[in-house]
Amino acid sequence: GFFGALIACFGVVLPPFLVITVIAMLFGKLEGVAEIDQIFAGVRAAVSALILVSALKLAKKIFIGKVAKIVTISAFLLSMFFTSFV
Repeated sequence: GFFGALIACFGVVLPPFLVITVIAMLFGKLEGVAEIDQIFAGVRAAVSALILVSALKLAKKIFIGKVAKIVTISAFLLSMFFTSFV
């Protein structure tokens, strides 16, 4: 029923929320420690690689025609040079 769904939602949402909260608190205290900075640099590189691989897989499925490629590349280049910082 309703309470089972509510408990299931808490079971799904609460653990990641707690983990992220603890990491955020630790990050504030450990910022500037050379070893921690190196770990985060490695994690940043790994996340960037995962995003790139996902984008390339998606691009293979989406870019069917020449026009789609031109529009996408143009939009990317325009966003690189004409971004507004909001």
